[in-house]
Amino acid sequence: MRVWAFDENRADFVEASTERMSADPTGCYIIRRGDDVLVCEHGQERPMPERLTVAGVPFDREQFEDTLPLRAEMEQDGQWARAQLQARDRSEVSLPLELPIWVTKTPLSIEDMNEIAAAGWAGKLGDSEGKA
Repeated sequence: MRVWAFDENRADFVEASTERMSADPTGCYIIRRGDDVLVCEHGQERPMPERLTVAGVPFDREQFEDTLPLRAEMEQDGQWARAQLQARDRSEVSLPLELPIWVTKTPLSIEDMNEIAAAGWAGKLGDSEGKA
């Protein structure tokens, strides 16, 4: 079980202990028990809605659901992408779009980016075109 308490000074939920919740039953808490996410206000628990507003600040339910830390999520995504590329090399899958990456010394305008994107979609970008 994980518990978050609303911190009025920060206007945000911070991780808390069950002891804190027991010591201050009048506070506002988010509790995650397994897959269930609950709101506990004044000692009364109820399912957390998709969006909860506390002291004028909106909070999304997904903030408190069981999610991977960003680093772990990026590592998992990288492993998936690597597996997809290896499968593509074995001709098992075909990616819908290959995006070449160019390094430019000058910033591109929105119009330049739109032209490059349009040329890419039209299949008009070759190996020697557009490289800086």
